[in-house]
Amino acid sequence: MWTARITNLVTAPYVSHEEAWELLRQGLPKVILQSEGVHRRSYLSQPDTRRAPNRGWLLAWEGVPIRWLDLPRPHGFRFRPNGWGKVSDEYVSAGRRPMG
Repeated sequence: MWTARITNLVTAPYVSHEEAWELLRQGLPKVILQSEGVHRRSYLSQPDTRRAPNRGWLLAWEGVPIRWLDLPRPHGFRFRPNGWGKVSDEYVSAGRRPMG
C-alpha cells in the first residue's frame, strides 16, 4: 500500500453517464486519460460504468505515490468500488458523503 499525493481531483454529482464522462474529461489532464487508455467509448462501456446508477456522485483522481508502507491487506478484505473506507453501498448509492 502506498501513501499518495492527490494531484488532480474530480468530485461532483452527475445525472447521466454521459455527464459523468464530461466531468471526468474536463477534470483530469488529457495526457493522463490517454496514458490510461480512457476515452469516451471505453468509459461508457466498462462494466463499472454500466452497473453504476444513472444518477450518482463521481469521484476520480490522479495521484503521485509518495511512500511504500509495506502493509499487508487485512485478511478477508475485499476492494470495493468506494475504496478502503467502510461505507455501506446504500450510503454511497444515496449520494451521501461520510463526515469526518
